[in-house]
Amino acid sequence: MAERDIEQTLTTKHGTVVRDNTPPLPGLSNICLLSDDGAVLWFAEIPQKDDSYREDLTLVGDDAITVLSWFGWRCTVSLLDGSITQKTWEK
Repeated sequence: MAERDIEQTLTTKHGTVVRDNTPPLPGLSNICLLSDDGAVLWFAEIPQKDDSYREDLTLVGDDAITVLSWFGWRCTVSLLDGSITQKTWEK
């Protein structure tokens, strides 16, 4: 992976959520969950091809975050597996 340009971190009971300025590799999300030892547990699902996340992460309960994508999608992302559980258009 290329050198990281970290924009935000959020500590949760599941690990540390990291939002990079740009995706680490083409096709990957710029949000991932790291274990306590720094291993990547998952990359968040992206709402559409070539999209990435741009806004501060907000914790929702214990098991989800919300974040806005560059293409205008407000997404709720599961902290269990990185999947999008809700997606609404905001742009």
